[in-house]
Amino acid sequence: MADDAGAARSPGEVPRAEGVWRGHRRIGRRSAVEGQVRRPWPRTGSGGPNALVADAVDVGSLRVTAVSLRGPKNTDTSHPRQDAYDFGLARTTDRVVVAIADGVSAARHSDVGAAVAARTAVDQVLGMVDRSRDPGTSDVDWHHLAGAVSTALRWRAGSMGGVPPGLLATTLDVAIVGPVSADGDSPFTRARIVGDSTAVVDDVRGIRVLGGAAHAGGVIADRGVSVLPSDVVPVPVVESGVLPRGSGLSLVTDGLGDVLGDGMRPGVELFVRGWTRAESLLELVDGSSFVAAGAIDDRTAVTVWNRDTTGATG
Repeated sequence: MADDAGAARSPGEVPRAEGVWRGHRRIGRRSAVEGQVRRPWPRTGSGGPNALVADAVDVGSLRVTAVSLRGPKNTDTSHPRQDAYDFGLARTTDRVVVAIADGVSAARHSDVGAAVAARTAVDQVLGMVDRSRDPGTSDVDWHHLAGAVSTALRWRAGSMGGVPPGLLATTLDVAIVGPVSADGDSPFTRARIVGDSTAVVDDVRGIRVLGGAAHAGGVIADRGVSVLPSDVVPVPVVESGVLPRGSGLSLVTDGLGDVLGDGMRPGVELFVRGWTRAESLLELVDGSSFVAAGAIDDRTAVTVWNRDTTGATG
């Protein structure tokens, strides 16, 4: 991930972009987006989501950070940010539920769809978790969740004057983290409902991209990715694991995931830890603000970090 147009002059120096994206980190070679013209949004009655949102909150030893930025493509075409995230805390146990959604670029109202999907998913899963008799996550019905989100998207489309529900098309990825055990470990379950988002674990072994390729089962949209709403019940890709102290789980949309790849490229740890280990909202935004060849989509990352409160690391 060295800058072939001029590497950093010292180990702590990060190459920075020029042009309209001046000051953003540069990943790899100089990108054409550095010469991009920043166009204003057209005025519309419905408006659009903010170009940037970020959050950080502590839940016991768990820290949740989230950031979503409008990417160069939507900036160049005067489209709103089409990514969304949401998160919440279960009432009955110290479990955090997070969700990310990536609205389909070609769907006119996908920014609305992504926001509805992420919010509905978190509300639905929190309800299942709070009603569960199991301290784990076995009572979460992921298939039911997919149907509930599709229903919410259709209802929202109807409330917008009866627009076709497909114009709200979006992906959806959800995770449950916690509760933290007495020995400091935190279980997690990640479910890719539909789409091509990426899940990343950052721990003592380094950066690991979790399995589960983009799958069929739903409306086929951009790049063959299945989306919601759908009349076909999707088959969620569900995987579970444990986060020891000083490790974290991130869900990221393809604006970050495409640069990340399989997690094996040189320099990927510095890139990923720009958002997984950010200590402030400013660091979180800076870690997600970069230019890289081909990285033109919106960027969203939600991380749940199991902090090492013993004072070791994390």
